[in-house]
Amino acid sequence: MLLLLISLWHELGGKGSLAKLGPIFWLKWQKGDLHWFFFTLCLMPFNWFLETKKWRLFQQGWSEMQFWESFKAVLGGVAASMLLPNRSGDYLGRWMMVPSVEREKQMAATLAANYCQLLVLFAAGLPALLWFVQYYAQGHWHLDWHWLLLFDLLMLLALLFLAYSLPALLWRQPFLQEKPPLLKLKVRIRQGLGVIMGFDQTLLWQGIGLALLRYLIYAFQYYCILRFYGLFLPLDAALSGVGTIYLLQTALPFPPLAALLARGEIALLVWGIWSDADLNILAASYTLFTLNLLFPALLGLIFIVKKQ
Repeated sequence: MLLLLISLWHELGGKGSLAKLGPIFWLKWQKGDLHWFFFTLCLMPFNWFLETKKWRLFQQGWSEMQFWESFKAVLGGVAASMLLPNRSGDYLGRWMMVPSVEREKQMAATLAANYCQLLVLFAAGLPALLWFVQYYAQGHWHLDWHWLLLFDLLMLLALLFLAYSLPALLWRQPFLQEKPPLLKLKVRIRQGLGVIMGFDQTLLWQGIGLALLRYLIYAFQYYCILRFYGLFLPLDAALSGVGTIYLLQTALPFPPLAALLARGEIALLVWGIWSDADLNILAASYTLFTLNLLFPALLGLIFIVKKQ
């Protein structure tokens, strides 16, 4: 993680951007509306509280972990995600923090929790992306919301069907039967599949509900930090912009440093339609990254070191 931050410092510092972001933050701290910043800051723990709650939904009936232990494991996943692309580090970090006898089941629970978040991401992100494209086209292309909502509903149903059918389909495959070669690996995979197939429909919808709350908190945080840096947007523009950024950041499989740099470039692409204050846009993006990911990741790294 330290190497990642040094690389980011070198990349931004070499372009002269980093030296300018600090004074912008300090100026807004002295003369801006601080309540927008504190709204963003105070919502951060609720974000990870909901993620822990969502994960624990899929641990019911077999896990002996207490809430605080699960919370530390979630932050451990955040720390590992700083080193690996997308959410792959999330599995490694949590795997390191959970009891060894539960690891296969906990990875299945992590997969289910992340899948719920993915469902919400695509269900909200695709309409936001199309709405943003309409803004970008400046009236040359008009969105038919009837077809969009139909497409969004069909996509959501397809993803739900996949969540229910794929584990059972894999369970029946000959290459995953409990026989050599790779017997131990196959047993562990089947244990995870068994856990997933045991999740009922009510549990999945509860997970989607918590995922939606997380999404709304993130969207409001982004709106607040934009206001803190003096970027005023119409509500529909803010919602479409946040949804587009969240979708692109998650969908593109960048390595960690590229993902950090892309975060700023995507923010400039989206918010640049409504504002030419590029440094304020970059400052908002990296401030949100620091509050929502960097601070929890550093805390998660401490938990991992103590655990090991």
